[in-house]
Amino acid sequence: MVEKAMAMSSDIPGTSGLEKREDTNSELQNSCDKFSDNDHLKHNIDDIEEFEDSDDSVNDFDQQEVPLPEITEAETNNTNITIVEKYKGRPKKGRKIKHEGQDRAKRKKLTNSNKQYYSAKGKLVHPKEFVEYICPCSMECHQKVSIEERRQFFDHYWNLGDYNVQTTYLSTCVREEKKKRAHTAARNPEKRQFSRQYFINKHLVCRNMFVKTLQISTKRINTSLCKIRKLSTLDFRCVAGGHNKISDEQKNSVISHINKFPRYKSHYCRMKKDKQEYLTEGTTLTVMYKFYKDENNLILWSDSCGGQNRNIKMVLLLKCAVEVSTHLKSIELRFLVSGHSFLPNHSDFGDVECVLKRQTKMYSPEDYIQVMKSCRRKHPIEVVSMEKKNFVSTKMLEKEIINRKKKLRRGEDQLVEN
Repeated sequence: MVEKAMAMSSDIPGTSGLEKREDTNSELQNSCDKFSDNDHLKHNIDDIEEFEDSDDSVNDFDQQEVPLPEITEAETNNTNITIVEKYKGRPKKGRKIKHEGQDRAKRKKLTNSNKQYYSAKGKLVHPKEFVEYICPCSMECHQKVSIEERRQFFDHYWNLGDYNVQTTYLSTCVREEKKKRAHTAARNPEKRQFSRQYFINKHLVCRNMFVKTLQISTKRINTSLCKIRKLSTLDFRCVAGGHNKISDEQKNSVISHINKFPRYKSHYCRMKKDKQEYLTEGTTLTVMYKFYKDENNLILWSDSCGGQNRNIKMVLLLKCAVEVSTHLKSIELRFLVSGHSFLPNHSDFGDVECVLKRQTKMYSPEDYIQVMKSCRRKHPIEVVSMEKKNFVSTKMLEKEIINRKKKLRRGEDQLVEN
């Protein structure tokens, strides 16, 4: 009978859908038992069971969105979760920091505070510890000052934590006077100029006791007293810059030179970076430096004519131009070899002389100017009229120097001394 009933139920339309729903209910019930602690899941399952009573429950169930169960902490520990970090861009160029928070300023602060730090080479430096030093001198310093007082003196010095303050504190603990007796010797002269007295809590001690108690060197004391003599206790290390530091004037000169080169904006990144500009093709650092060097150094060529170019007046005039100019560093005056002194401007003189030969009357400077302008059909000469104010005398400059003239051999230059 049971087998017949099951067979009849399979023939009844819609019974296969009921069997599917029963399987779905069993799966949902198992997931509900697994996550029984989540109340909202129970509520969602009850809603699904009520939803199954409709006629088209199978189709509706396929479209129903079932919320995912929450993951408990225990399951999270057993699950490998991959976290994708946000791309931070290309790493910066230059020297990388070996230890975070250990830059030069922080390292300097830790050094003056007697705390553990990493050196510039990455070596771990431990703080200095107090040493119960027993002085073997005749003053018996270890009996004058107790260990507790020396320990307090050590802690007080390093707790200051500032190089400038420690310099002032050392100057108050050391009394310096000029030496009273001088021992002179021809072979080994004495270099010491001062005599010093060292005090720990107003107790006179020797130098070894003072240095060993603070765990410092004698050079640190010498530096402190030298600063006091110069009336300045400030620490200027790594502040003033090196001997090859570039001045602001030189920086501005380089920036203005770079701005002279043509630039353009790329259409590929115009929307993202509006301020990004590029140099033209072929403009390299070598080319830019060559133009910069030629711009600051002027080279002049002339023949060896003594009345026009090779004389003291021309040298003084160029020297004055270098001193007055803000961008010129040097002017080099070069002379051509005798017999091979042809220059490009000599062709201009030749064209003018050819036209002058055909002129019969020349009465004023304007006539010469007209000849210069009309001597060429192609590439005419541009003529600039000079006024009296454009001419400068070198008499004042000649009075400020000593011009020593000698009979030099052929090929030697004239001597000019300032």
